[in-house]
Amino acid sequence: MSNKNSSANALQKNNQLSEYQPEQSKLTFSHYSTQDVLQQISAIQSLMKEAMKEDEHYGKIPGCGDKLVLLKPGAEKLAFMFRLAPTYEIRTKDFDKGHREYEIITTLTHIPSGQIIAQGVGICSTLESKFRFRYIDSPYKPNQAESERLKAEGKGKWKKVGNNWVWQDKIEFDNIQDNYNTVLKMAKKRSLVDAILTATAASDIFTQDLEDFINDEVNNDTDQKLNSATIDLNAKSNQRQLERNYTEEINKINSIDELNKYYKKLNEKEKKNLMPLLKNRKEEILSAE
Repeated sequence: MSNKNSSANALQKNNQLSEYQPEQSKLTFSHYSTQDVLQQISAIQSLMKEAMKEDEHYGKIPGCGDKLVLLKPGAEKLAFMFRLAPTYEIRTKDFDKGHREYEIITTLTHIPSGQIIAQGVGICSTLESKFRFRYIDSPYKPNQAESERLKAEGKGKWKKVGNNWVWQDKIEFDNIQDNYNTVLKMAKKRSLVDAILTATAASDIFTQDLEDFINDEVNNDTDQKLNSATIDLNAKSNQRQLERNYTEEINKINSIDELNKYYKKLNEKEKKNLMPLLKNRKEEILSAE
């Protein structure tokens, strides 16, 4: 009798599974149509044309091709258009000598529905070169062999001031804590831009803010040019104007007044090409005040 009951129970379970499986197979995932995707791209392009300005909301970084760079004001415009509200999770990691790293996770929530749409991650640290080091003019002028050794060790560089070459020593900031707020704001900006690009699928239109990533490339490129030149401090024939490292120059500016003076000395072409860098540096200075 028990065997009959067991068989009956097993048959009932099999029947239940057979009834359930067809329902399971009917499950489908919703998706956007091709037309939906095209409409979103069109909406972004329309926003760029009607409400966004080059060099303010997006721009191009000199020497980095024609790819448009999404700046923080542009990311905020896109968040407003698509009704996305950012929230931030801040993670802090401390290192020796007072150095600090901020990791920020930005979560974008669709305001009308309350659904989480995307997340972005941004990290910035006082150990990054532009926040850790500064260059100061030195009265000492090393010979060519010594200067090449010092540059290879990352201890300094030559800089042309007027018609003269000046050796600059690379030193660490005396009080690295002064850069905490700037580093925090930079991590937040990186995280927001990353999240917006993910949420709006706009990476084919914009890229991440290249200013944050080209410093090492620019510095290496400049060093290669300096290494290939024979620097004779007393010979006018060797006092050639090398390609300027605009990114480094702008990152050294620490006040709005200095930034305005720097801007006035640029020619019209430089002003246009450097506007994204200048605006971002202005934003960093204001954030640090």
